[in-house]
Amino acid sequence: MCFRKKILLPPKPSITFYEAPQGSIGPELRALNIKILYPLDSQYFYTTTWGYGQAVDYIRRIHSFPPYAAEKFDCDDFAILLKALLSEYFGLSAVGIAIGETATGGAHAFNYARAESGWITIEPQTGQIVTDYKINHILL
Repeated sequence: MCFRKKILLPPKPSITFYEAPQGSIGPELRALNIKILYPLDSQYFYTTTWGYGQAVDYIRRIHSFPPYAAEKFDCDDFAILLKALLSEYFGLSAVGIAIGETATGGAHAFNYARAESGWITIEPQTGQIVTDYKINHILL
């Protein structure tokens, strides 16, 4: 006889969802002087700033993020992972992989997400919303 261990996940937070057509996302980013690389969806789904905080906290509670390893699992890998998990668990597709600079001027990859009040920057290695990164390009 074989028994499978069932893993119980905590309940997902209840967040508000919005959607926007591709035709509105591109002009918003261009108005911010951000080069959008290949918008891939015709509709984008997003939430509130609070909702992103709740979603990221939930993901970080249930998913074990690997440790940082320079050149092996670093900023771009964290940004790709967080984008994928936000899509998988919450259907949030208006989260991009952004390339830009930190406040100290170092090249960096992070997440840039459409929220109800505009665009927010998420540091994928910590899950924190930051305000001092400069974004140059985004894959959305």
